[in-house]
Amino acid sequence: MYYSCKSCHKVWYYPIEKCVFCHQPVDRIVPKRFTIRAITNVEVPSRENPKVPYAVLMLEDEQGNTHTMKTFRDFAVGDVLVDDAVKTMNRTVVAVKQKYDLEGAFERLMRISRGFDITETARIMIKISLKAGTAPHLGSITNPQLVKLVINHLYHHKVKLEQITLCDRLPAETDVKKILAKTDYASIAEKVSFVNLTEQAHETIPVLGQLFDIPRILLGTNLLINIPPLTLQTDRENAPALFSLAELIPGQVESSAEKVAKLPKNNTEVIPPTVTIIDASIGSIYTQQKYLRKGQFKMLYLSNEAKCLDRALADIYLTQAHDLITNASYELHGEELEVISHPLTR
Repeated sequence: MYYSCKSCHKVWYYPIEKCVFCHQPVDRIVPKRFTIRAITNVEVPSRENPKVPYAVLMLEDEQGNTHTMKTFRDFAVGDVLVDDAVKTMNRTVVAVKQKYDLEGAFERLMRISRGFDITETARIMIKISLKAGTAPHLGSITNPQLVKLVINHLYHHKVKLEQITLCDRLPAETDVKKILAKTDYASIAEKVSFVNLTEQAHETIPVLGQLFDIPRILLGTNLLINIPPLTLQTDRENAPALFSLAELIPGQVESSAEKVAKLPKNNTEVIPPTVTIIDASIGSIYTQQKYLRKGQFKMLYLSNEAKCLDRALADIYLTQAHDLITNASYELHGEELEVISHPLTR
């Protein structure tokens, strides 16, 4: 993605609103077809690129502009690369790098994954995580900027704001207004409603011999967009996408996660059709005892299957996969696993 001036045709590879030379508006260009013009093979490791050998491709897009791309695959000069959308989202995990701005990465994420399967009358529930009650830059809560992009995307696809609800399961008697203000969600909550699931009426639903207490507000929802933050622990099993879904059900998250993990993929009696987006532009790294640090990963991930996404995250960040997801398989689309691999212990 790059920006081109309509008047003088200058080009920028970072976000800009007006041309700094002639002050005219710029167009956002999204190239989709690239021709390899040169290949540089790298055999010396560096701090950010410890695995070698790899190659750096010089690419030329449809407009004649050049780009670079790291790869571990074998290519030849003259090969053509096409940034296509996925053919199916079955067991697919889409991974997109955030180069300069979150908006550009989100647009590519939506294009490659083919967006949300919704109609204009769809009721949308967006599951976020605000329990940490911290500022967004620490990476322990759902990024409000990503939520705004999701809401704007839905709105531009004719979904009315009153059809969209944000939710989280916060402790009883939580001062919701205070939490929303502290986490930079106050302005969002002025446009779409927010509900604390703990304070909602629940209904018990039997499925496959198990009883699920489900918030009634979730019943009749056409699409659940699950947006947990990337929180990983270095000394225990991880499954952030699955555990976020488990928070829809009251009680111990671990036991709820076991029940949710056993649900058939196409069963929507308990949980509506779901898309999980994990914002890994910033991630929080923990041990079992304490918060360690935030990580600048600059990635967005999307999948229709939480267990597949969690399995991919375990492989990318070399963390211990939870027993509930060890048998999950996936296909990665958008980026190469070796290129975006980021071991937390490095």
